[in-house]
Amino acid sequence: MELSESGRHYLANYYLLAQTRDEVHRYLEGIAKEFSELVEDHLRMKADDLLEFSADVRKGGGYVEFAIKMRPDAEQLAEMQDWRYSIIYRDAMRTHKLADSNQARIFGWTPKALSRQQDQVERVAKAIGLKRMPYAEVTVDLVGASVDEVVEEIARIFVGYYDDYLRVVQESLKEGH
Repeated sequence: MELSESGRHYLANYYLLAQTRDEVHRYLEGIAKEFSELVEDHLRMKADDLLEFSADVRKGGGYVEFAIKMRPDAEQLAEMQDWRYSIIYRDAMRTHKLADSNQARIFGWTPKALSRQQDQVERVAKAIGLKRMPYAEVTVDLVGASVDEVVEEIARIFVGYYDDYLRVVQESLKEGH
């Protein structure tokens, strides 16, 4: 078995590259943990009476999901009991769908089994004139600013997605009554 030229280069610099990879993983994990803590704190302070959330922050970084559903005790339409909406963050550790490995993707997501929900959410979002659709994707540069600025920007985007989804739910309830 022969090594390619890039394989020889990698092996010649193996220790340096392994150390650098560990440093980058700690950096990305730190961003994910910090922004998710900010978002959790903010959403707990808001504590609206319609939605509840749970956060999944993967160990090692690269993936954060805030899963949002209707509160069981909230006034809602029967069809809304099963609604699920998630705000998802993925960086180069967990996705290859990036134009640049210095970026992260943030987007809204609903399981395909709930496509009627997605149709309703998109229809209401357009009707109330949201600037960004709840399922649109946003990319964020992870190295173009200080870590604090990056963390704050990602947290702001997550809270924006949550607030927009809450507005859609509120409007859907008005339409249903």
